[in-house]
Amino acid sequence: MTKTLTKENIIPALQNGDIQAFTYIFDQYYSALRYFAQCMTNDQQESQDIVLRVFNVFWNMRDRFNTLINIKAFLYITTRNNCIDFLKYRKRQEEVKKDYQAYLLSAPPEETERLIMKADLLRMVYAEIQNLPDRCRKIFELTYLEGLQANEIAEQLQITVSTVTSQRARAIQLLRTALKDANPLLLLLICRQLENHIPS
Repeated sequence: MTKTLTKENIIPALQNGDIQAFTYIFDQYYSALRYFAQCMTNDQQESQDIVLRVFNVFWNMRDRFNTLINIKAFLYITTRNNCIDFLKYRKRQEEVKKDYQAYLLSAPPEETERLIMKADLLRMVYAEIQNLPDRCRKIFELTYLEGLQANEIAEQLQITVSTVTSQRARAIQLLRTALKDANPLLLLLICRQLENHIPS
């Protein structure tokens, strides 16, 4: 039987993992948080994803909240921080894209074949990334595709920094094994680039 939620019992219910209490908080704040996120990012889909991730984090931390005011503050602050992270990531992606386009325009004709070979190998690498174990794949993507540092990944995934570094090394080793039949010189080059561009 559905019970009536009040300001007095919603916090204990939430701390005990009551889905009805979580749904109440979600219904109270989802629309406003999504509007807030969309205003910051100007990206409708990303704003939705951000807010859903925030609520997922909130659910995992539900036993730490003692008041509705603290819950509201957490939801807005975490949404804001996630929006800022997304904007930084989008800026980095745009800068990388511009740099690469400039490089392509200035590359001499003899570079074309090497670029095609490298692009084909990168396609194989990205395909193999999807076959990595879940944790390896997530850490690999956060490191090389989103440019996060080890401590940022550790905080986001709630694991230790040493776990991040060991899983990154494991990911590269698994990729080496999976792609052992590819062009060995280019594969070595790409793996060294990955190892040399790990954020500290």
